[in-house]
Order: sequence, then C-alpha cells, then structure tokens
Amino acid sequence: MTTVAIIGAGPSGLTAAKAALECKLEPVVFEKANSVGGLWRPVNGAVWDSMRTNLSYHSCSFSDMPWAAPSHNFPLQSEVFDYLKRYAEQNKITPHIQFEAETTRVTRSREKWRVEWIQKGRFYTKDFDFLIVASGIFSKAYIPKIQGIESFLGPLLHTQQYKNPHNFKDKVVAVIGAGFSGTEIAAELSVSAKQTLHIARQAMWVLPRDLPVGNKTLPLDLVFYSRQSSAKTKNAPPEVKNEGIFNWFKNLTKQHEISPDLKVTSAPKDPSYVAISDTYVSQVKAGKIDLVRSRVREIIGNTLLFEDGRKAVVDALVFATGYECSVPFLDDDQLKILNYKPEDHLQPVLLHKTVFHPNLPNMAFVGMYRGPYFATMELQARLACHVFSKIVPTPTSQVMEQGIVAERQIREQHPRPQFPHGNYVEFADELAELAGVLPDLDKLKVSDPALYTKLWEGPTIAAHYRLNGHASNPNIALPLIDAVRIS
Repeated sequence: MTTVAIIGAGPSGLTAAKAALECKLEPVVFEKANSVGGLWRPVNGAVWDSMRTNLSYHSCSFSDMPWAAPSHNFPLQSEVFDYLKRYAEQNKITPHIQFEAETTRVTRSREKWRVEWIQKGRFYTKDFDFLIVASGIFSKAYIPKIQGIESFLGPLLHTQQYKNPHNFKDKVVAVIGAGFSGTEIAAELSVSAKQTLHIARQAMWVLPRDLPVGNKTLPLDLVFYSRQSSAKTKNAPPEVKNEGIFNWFKNLTKQHEISPDLKVTSAPKDPSYVAISDTYVSQVKAGKIDLVRSRVREIIGNTLLFEDGRKAVVDALVFATGYECSVPFLDDDQLKILNYKPEDHLQPVLLHKTVFHPNLPNMAFVGMYRGPYFATMELQARLACHVFSKIVPTPTSQVMEQGIVAERQIREQHPRPQFPHGNYVEFADELAELAGVLPDLDKLKVSDPALYTKLWEGPTIAAHYRLNGHASNPNIALPLIDAVRIS
C-alpha cells in the first residue's frame, strides 16, 4: 500500500491523516507527545485554563464533523481538545498514530522519504512514499534578548507556560507583547493583580467575539467571512483595502473615544492589526490595565527601563512575544531550499500555497504559516493527498516557482501584515480549486439558487468544501451550512 508519513498530531496532522485515508493512502503519524491536540493539549500544549477560541465553533471545525454540544459559541480549550480527540477516534486515525515518537531526521532515499525517530528510548527507521510536515510553526517559545533580563528577581514566563492568574494575585505584573495572547492574558490578570502593565509597541484594534448586526449580535467570524464581502475588494489595491478595514474597525470599536491609550495611530493605508477580547477594553477604561507604548530597553533587578525614558518596578513578567518555528528533523540543504527563517513569525518557510516546493518531491506542508484556520488546514491536507494519489495533477514546477515568488513578496512586504493570507475566503477557495473541491457557484446559481445564496452571501465555513469532488458528503455539509445562516 502507498504510505505517507505525517509529522505532528495537532489539528493539521489529524486532518492530513484523515485526507490520506480518504485517498486510500496508509498514514503513519509521528507525535512526540502522548496525545493528540498539538497546541490545544491541556497540560503540555500552549493554552491557559480559561482560554476560548477567537472564532466560533462554526469556523473551528472540520468540514464533515460537527460539534456535539459546545458550551458556548466560542469553545474552551478543553472542548477543542475533546473535539480533536473525537475527530481522531471517529475517523479511525488513532490506530495510525505513533505516540511519544520524536522525529529526528528525514532524508530522501531512492525516491522515498526515510523517517528516523526515537520512541521510548529506541531508534527506528522506515521509508515512506510521501511525507507531510504538520508540526506547526509555534514550536519554540520566543523571549527577546533584553539587556539585564537575567537579573530579574521575580517570576518570568512565556504565555506557553501561563495557566491562570492565581499566582499573580496582588502583584504588579507586566505583560510584554500585544496580539491575541497578550491582550487576553493582560485582561485576565488585571482582575486579580494589584496592577497590570501591558507593554506593546503599537495599539491594536481590540474586537469582542460577538459583533452587533442590526438588532442582534453574531460571532465575528460569521460577520467577516463571506464570498460576497471578499469579492467587493478582491481587485482593489492593498492600500484601498487597508483603509476600508481601518475605517470599519474605527467605527465598530470606537476605542479611540474610550481611552487615548487605545487610539490606533498607524496610517489608515497600512495593514491593521487585530486582537480579540471581550473584557480588555473595559479593563483599560476602568484603569485596571496601564498601557505602555514603548519597548523595554533594559532590566535591572525588578525595574524595567523603557526606550522612551520611563521606568516601572514590577513583580512578575509574562512574555507574549510569539514563537519560532523549529523543524530540527530537516537538514541544512532542505532548510535552504525552503528559505527557512525561524525568526520570521509570519512565514518561516516559503512554499507554493504554503504546501509544495518543486525541489522537494512527494513532500507537502500543512498548517505551516501564521494563522491557518481549520478549513484551510483541511484543504491543504486534502490538496496534498489528492496530488499524492493522482486525483488532481501535481502543480508544474513553473507554477510552484511563481507561487513561491508570491510568498516571498508577502514576506518582504513592509509594513508587514498581521497574517500572510489575511483574506481567508480567497485563500480557502484557491486551495479548494486546486484540490478539486470548490463549489461550482455559476452552476448552482441556476440549478439551486437557494444554496447559491447561502454559499455566496453566508459565512464561508469548511462544510462548503464537502459538497462536491473527492470524498464529498453533502448529507453532512448541508445541515452545517444551514446552521450558520445569519439572515
């Protein structure tokens, strides 16, 4: 049987294994931890106790497995972990997973991919027809080098280690770094800490998870992501798109009226940066969070010295400064081909559609860029396996090279976007078209106008890509599409 090695059993690795089984490939998943889940593992993942998803469960799900009964539109991390375990069990992926198996090296050998790994103290080697890297880019917690950081006397941790605010009660805590984790953790700490400093270079738009739409509220992802809204700006210059988003967020949040510290000062034509929190803005307004728009220049004991001349004495430091991608099983030649830059938090590798490279045959990457949604992870996995099993043709070397040029342009863009593929709908449809699972909207407009309207005007979710093509399942997809109608 044709075999495929898959490195990682997080969401990307699990959906890659599912796609492989659908294509009659034999997957072997190598997971160095003792359970599935990746970042969503409750103990040794990268989540904290109260963490919720930033997108509703409609978007945090795969195309043909609905949620059972989430407690909230935005599930807790424990519920996402349970969803992923159920996904592995229901799709009979678990028997194909090698747990506590750390991949140490992959090499090309006689047109096969040789995988070497350590499992429970023993070394193993096996050759595979295909290889999928799904280990994620959030591999290694990144803490910037700050002069004197070793002199700090209190607790110093990365968000990867943060679990809850209990140990910070009545302390002065500094959270360094904005983004999703920094914003949410600063908001949570501010409830019980004596004082919370949030240190970030620039203000971000802070959106609540539910947005007002007419006389009701809806999960933000159901408001943001539709083909109709995506098409309106598809061919507009980037600066026009950026300015439209800036003005929309300004009117939506009105945070510039709440506190001068929350005013976004970047140019409207530059990319906007977003964080999501239901309580952060109110905590700033109440004085529970002090924003410091500067960098920490030096640390002397428990004193932070800022570049703008200010200083602050704190009891604890929490770094929300992101991750570096680590792929230690790839050799230097492979990393050179990939244009590997571990310090690049946006795009550590350059690949066609973030999946393929012409000089790494029979190899694919899934979820290896900043911001992959469940739908795009699944589409990347299906694309890879559809190519491996010859359901769709392999992109030509010329097409892949052109795709890599496009990715390099994103990497070199200044100012940099928050996400390399911020237009989720457009990117998902591109992947779906390559995988042969994009709905034929022109045909549906005539044959099924009601379904066409749902796909065009309604939120774009993973189930849209189970209506046709290989391994389609309309019986599951259509109820999921109906469940997210917003009108």
